[in-house]
Amino acid sequence: MALKIGDRKKTNVDTISPEYLKFEAPGSVLVAEDDPLFRRLVESWLRKWNFNVTLTHNGAEAWQALQQPDSPRLVVLDWMMPQMDGVELCRKIRGANFARSPYIILLTANDQTEQIVYGLNAGADDYLTKPINPNELQARLQVGMRTLSLQAALCAKEEQLRFAATHDGLTGIWNRGALMEFLQRELAQSKRTDTPLSLMMIDVDHFKQVNDKYGHLAGDAVLREIAVRLQGCCRNIDWVGRFGGEEFMVLASNCGVG
Repeated sequence: MALKIGDRKKTNVDTISPEYLKFEAPGSVLVAEDDPLFRRLVESWLRKWNFNVTLTHNGAEAWQALQQPDSPRLVVLDWMMPQMDGVELCRKIRGANFARSPYIILLTANDQTEQIVYGLNAGADDYLTKPINPNELQARLQVGMRTLSLQAALCAKEEQLRFAATHDGLTGIWNRGALMEFLQRELAQSKRTDTPLSLMMIDVDHFKQVNDKYGHLAGDAVLREIAVRLQGCCRNIDWVGRFGGEEFMVLASNCGVG
């Protein structure tokens, strides 16, 4: 099981809720078009449809705009542009390591099948031939929005599953499987660098009495509070997890007995 290592003191699992699956529908469009009249025409349509619009004059400007944080994920590219044409920009976008790849609509005056296939193979998701019907452009943008929204939901679900596979469902800290993988990794690191590694096993005494006297819901609350307090007294570089039942485990790298 491959783990993505982030903040080791992860918060309670209550943060993983239906809210986690919410995502923002893309509300902005980047347009790369060198013809000023057509560029203004497309801009007027997009603003009429309540899109936020980022205008660029060529492929090179569009590429720079896509490097910015929160750049538009809907991209409308003219095929023929100076400095960098639409097809070249498509290839550049698909070859880049974007966290979320944009949806690209390629505009072309050439309606030959071979050219259209060439553009799609270069990385475009859709195409429109000029002259463009505004209703068709709006419909294609809606398709792009639906596609991006589905991708966002899928990514959120995958992240939720990844979290569930590596974290304890009650306390939100690392689970036993993740701890055992971290232990193997930290042992190898300790041997390689000749640095100490401390492993602490924490067992909650008389926990059964809490469940018997106050009920399992109260016992769950106690376990969650223990997890919070363990995280609070450990370093950010330590691994804190629930080993099972009322047992907890802490891995402290480069930390000896003294």
